Amino acid sequence: MRPLLINERFSIIKLHFCSIVGYAIGTRKGSFANEGLEFVDYISPHQPGSFNHPKGINGRQFSTKSDMVSSIGKSAKWFGNSSYQKINGAEWGIQRESNDSKLGGHEVGSWLNNIIDYWKNQGIQVNVIE
Repeated sequence: MRPLLINERFSIIKLHFCSIVGYAIGTRKGSFANEGLEFVDYISPHQPGSFNHPKGINGRQFSTKSDMVSSIGKSAKWFGNSSYQKINGAEWGIQRESNDSKLGGHEVGSWLNNIIDYWKNQGIQVNVIE
């Protein structure tokens, strides 16, 4: 089951965690504003230097320098030569130096509390429903 977050306007925010979703968003044609999409949070994005975040919508990037899938190491090199970079057109949400998880911070579980805290610090009321 995917976690859902509900913001203060009772809008449901569905979280889809996949390190390559940013590529699909970055290469999409058309406007997100007309579809009710208010922001994109890129969680451990894979190959962040290879696509641009679309104009007209807020984009935030959450990356870990020790991420062994998207930032450093053999897996990052073997799977598309990914490296720690900023997505063009997105702003930094959180940049972590390291994480002690098995994949150096790539896993969703290593991010969820950080992201909830980030949104709360932005004044957004967050309720997690599992």
